[in-house]
Amino acid sequence: MRPAAYVLAIASIAGAAFPGHAGTIPGTILYATAGSQQRVDGFCVRGDGSLAPTPTVARATAGIEPRRLLVAGGVLYVAELNQVEAFKIGSHGGLQPVGNTEVLTKKETGNNMEAVDLTTSPDGTQLYVAERGPDQVVAYPIPLGSDTKLTSCIQGESNADFLALAVHASMLYVAGAGQIRGINVFVLNADGGLPAPPENCLRSTSTQKRSAPTVPLSCRKRLERPRGLVIDEASNVLYAEDKVQSRVFAFALQPDGTFSPAPLNC
Repeated sequence: MRPAAYVLAIASIAGAAFPGHAGTIPGTILYATAGSQQRVDGFCVRGDGSLAPTPTVARATAGIEPRRLLVAGGVLYVAELNQVEAFKIGSHGGLQPVGNTEVLTKKETGNNMEAVDLTTSPDGTQLYVAERGPDQVVAYPIPLGSDTKLTSCIQGESNADFLALAVHASMLYVAGAGQIRGINVFVLNADGGLPAPPENCLRSTSTQKRSAPTVPLSCRKRLERPRGLVIDEASNVLYAEDKVQSRVFAFALQPDGTFSPAPLNC
């Protein structure tokens, strides 16, 4: 079993204080995953920014290997090996399960989901998930219900190895290793949907023929393993961390969100 890997997300709980934790910042809690233990813990944040030594929240996940967290709209989304779960954040930071995406397992579909990053559409109605297993970025409607199905996707080429997502200027930025080795830019539909309709979104390699890859509007290449994306809205600059090169790269964006200068091809 893998060693515990901690990934963090912070939430502000409006008007809440944490009983028994004097000196904490009212309504501030930090969530952390323990991948090998199938659990999400919540720690109170103290007034000086330090953490309480023990968690006030401990929630087991239904799926295995939780590896990425996102707080949006009062909900904690947990990316796991085979699915994404949604937990409503309570008044004291407690987590109540409220929904999940469909479950993808290697035994049933030929691929585990391998959800590795999450973000939401600008209006908060879509959850975007980078899924390494089927080489896709998938949109799910918010709120998640039980075994929620996708509504649209970006179909990657084989071994696209999608790793990171960011939203800016009605665009979705998708970083990947594998065949991509860079960052692709896709235009979001008016309703927040992704370019490919559900019938073009491959879910089972054992029974379906792979659809043609979704063509990006713009791109940047020559990155090895871009794992983190941050966009400075004020300066229109995208920063990308490359884990292999141990460097952070800065890319200028045009007003429409594409890369500047425009690439010759993607």
